[in-house]
Amino acid sequence: MLRVKDLQWSVSKQKAVSTKLDLTNNLARPFLSMANTLTYFLWRMLKMGHKNVNKARRMRGLKPQWLLVLSLALVLSSFNLSAVQAKGPKQPDPGKQPDPGKQHAQAELIVRTIPSFALTPDVAAYFGGTILDQFTDLHLYRIGYDPHKTEADEVAQVASYPQVQYIDFNYSDQTPTGNPYLNDGGFLTAYQQQYAASLLETSAAQQISQGANITVAVLDTGLAMSHPLLASHLVGGYDFVSNNNTPADLGGGTASGHGSAVAGLVLLSAPQAKIMPLRVLDTNGQGSLWNILKGIRYASDNGAQVINLSLGTTADTFSLRDLIGYAQQHNAVLVASAGNDNNSTLQYPCAITGVLCVAATDSANLKAPFSSYGSSIGISAPGVALYSSYWNDGYATWSGTSMASPLVAGGAALVKAKFPTLTPAQITARLQNSTNSISLLNPLFPGLLGAGELDLYRALAN
Repeated sequence: MLRVKDLQWSVSKQKAVSTKLDLTNNLARPFLSMANTLTYFLWRMLKMGHKNVNKARRMRGLKPQWLLVLSLALVLSSFNLSAVQAKGPKQPDPGKQPDPGKQHAQAELIVRTIPSFALTPDVAAYFGGTILDQFTDLHLYRIGYDPHKTEADEVAQVASYPQVQYIDFNYSDQTPTGNPYLNDGGFLTAYQQQYAASLLETSAAQQISQGANITVAVLDTGLAMSHPLLASHLVGGYDFVSNNNTPADLGGGTASGHGSAVAGLVLLSAPQAKIMPLRVLDTNGQGSLWNILKGIRYASDNGAQVINLSLGTTADTFSLRDLIGYAQQHNAVLVASAGNDNNSTLQYPCAITGVLCVAATDSANLKAPFSSYGSSIGISAPGVALYSSYWNDGYATWSGTSMASPLVAGGAALVKAKFPTLTPAQITARLQNSTNSISLLNPLFPGLLGAGELDLYRALAN
C-alpha cells in the first residue's frame, strides 16, 4: 500500500466528484475572459518595450484609442477577477488548503482547463509558469513555477483565470508495507501451495478459466523482468520514473520487490494472464501523483482490461478522479488496496465510485491487524504472509492490502476471460456476489469488510 502524502489545494468549493465549475456570476464571465485576453495582450506589448509598441500597433492595425481601451481593460480585469476570487465558487475550500508540512513536489501544480481553452507556453508564462508535461486532449497540465514564489500566490494567480477548472498539487508517494521476509530461491512449490490458493479455490477455478489473453496492468515499482514466474507473461509497459521502456523492479530500496510481488499474486489467481508493468514508483516507493496519472492513461490506451493499484492517498484529488473515469470509459476493471492503517479513513482511488476496494484477511478469514476497513471496501482477500516473486528472481513473503488487491485483480481477469461480454461493473458485481461471508468471524467490523471473502471458483461457476 503506497501513501500519497496528503493534502490537496482545490480551487472549487464543490466536491471532487464534479470537475466542472459553475460560476455564479455567469453574466460577468464573458467580460472576465475578454478582460484577461486584453490584459495579456497589453502585457505582451509592454514586454516588447516602448520602442516596439508603435511598431506592434501598426502591425496589428490598432487605432490610438485602443490603447485607452486596453488600459481600461487592465483596471477592469483586476477589479473583476478579485471579485470572483472573493465571492465565486473558485475560492479555495478552507478544508483543503495546502499544508507546508505535507510532502509534494515543490513549485509544481496540476491544472485542468475548460475544453475550449488551450494552455499555451505564453499563457503559462503570463502567470509565471512553465508547462512541464501535459495531456493535451484531456486539458490537463503539469506546471512548474518560480520556487521563490509562494504556493498561495501562485495558486491564487492561476485560479483567477475563468478558464481554469481545478488545481491539484503534484503529491509525493511512499510505501508503508515495510521490508518483506526474503527467501532466496527454491520456493515455487510454496508459492503454488500457499494457504491463499486454498482459500480462494484456485485449483477448481482454473479448471474453468485461467485468464488467457487478459492484460492486467500493474502500477507499482516495476517488475523483475527476467523472473521465471513473470518473464513469459510480460506485455508492453513503461518506466515513468526513469522515462524508458524497461520498467524493472530494482534492488537497494525499502520498496524493492513490491511490484514483482504484486504481479506474482495476479498470476496466482490467473496463471495465463498477461502483465503490463508500469513503473510509477522508485525503489523506495517514492513517486508522484502525475506519474500515477500517466500510468493509468497508458494502461487505458494500450488495452489493459484490468488495472491494479496497490497504492493510495487520503487526498481526494480532482485529477485522479478524472483519470479513473478515463480508465472506466475504456472498459477497464479497476482494483485498489484499502490501506494498512487499521482505520476507516477513506483512501483514494479506493473510495472512488467504480473502483473495487480490497481489504486484507488472514488464513482464518479474520481481518488482518493492519488492514483498513469501512464503507468504501468492496471485497476482502488474503493479505497476510503471502509468497510471491521478488526483484532478485527469488521469492519472498509479504503482508499488506497491497498483496490482497492483485488476487482480486487476477480474479477479474478470470471472469473476463470466461465471460468476455461482461462490463467492468458486471465483473465487479460477479466477484462480490460470489463471496464467502466472513461477518460472523469479524463481529467488530459489521459491513466494513465489503461483500465478503473472494472465492474464485464461485465467481466462475455460479
